[in-house]
Amino acid sequence: MFKKILVVVNDSAASQAAVLGAIGLAQTHRADLMLFHVLPRFEVMGLDVPDAFAVSSSDFERETREKGSHLLARASAEAELEGVQSFRAMGFAENDAKCVADPGPRGPPPAGPEKKRPRPPRGGAP
Repeated sequence: MFKKILVVVNDSAASQAAVLGAIGLAQTHRADLMLFHVLPRFEVMGLDVPDAFAVSSSDFERETREKGSHLLARASAEAELEGVQSFRAMGFAENDAKCVADPGPRGPPPAGPEKKRPRPPRGGAP
């Protein structure tokens, strides 16, 4: 039996399918859904880029956090519609797998408020 199911959320079709599959598993096992978005790292190539196309690291971080928050909120809303409790977080590390596998005490802050809702009764009338 699962108690928590981790799903890494991004803007791919595979991620969307994973979210839907995880929601189904969470319903079956009455598990919580842990939604996580890996933030991309800001890397500057050694290329000559015109100023019109340059983006600052702070703008990049703000835009990627906004996009991540939107993706997590959408996945959380889908879970909520199906009666599944979800939690959202985002972060980055040296590589994506390390970021997800080892958030540790210095891990990512929640991307949005954690939702605590009572679970509906299983297989019966309200």
